[in-house]
Amino acid sequence: MRAGIAKYTDVTAVVKVCRKQHEQSSWKELKFNPVHVKRNLLRLFRSDTDDVLVVKDDEGKIGGVLLASLNQFFVSKELYATDIHFMCDFGGIQLFAEFKRWAIKNGASMLLMGIANDDETGRIHKFYEAMGMKPVGDAWVLKLEPEQEQEKAA
Repeated sequence: MRAGIAKYTDVTAVVKVCRKQHEQSSWKELKFNPVHVKRNLLRLFRSDTDDVLVVKDDEGKIGGVLLASLNQFFVSKELYATDIHFMCDFGGIQLFAEFKRWAIKNGASMLLMGIANDDETGRIHKFYEAMGMKPVGDAWVLKLEPEQEQEKAA
């Protein structure tokens, strides 16, 4: 299993993953528009502050997508990375690790994530806790250290 930044050639497969995940989400009453999703993905590809991260199995099948965005705090010049969407069938740990790597590489001092789906079982909360995140209000936060980038190389 491998996570990384998606390529333009992945767009069709990413749209399919997004459709499947949308059908299982708390937002499924919204009509899925694949043309709109594709247009939005292409906009992310062209952005200087956003990326489409994916995790693939050994055969190249995409099992998860994280739409990553870099922003500056309103009250500080510090940068944070957030997920526009994070959806996974498999490879969530690898995709989250890639998101951390991406955030550090792009100068973020923390990850700031939310949960937009119902989570009756607490599965998402447990995952974020296992990844080292802490709840702050209704958000989940992980402070990043540049040396965390070196952990991957070790």
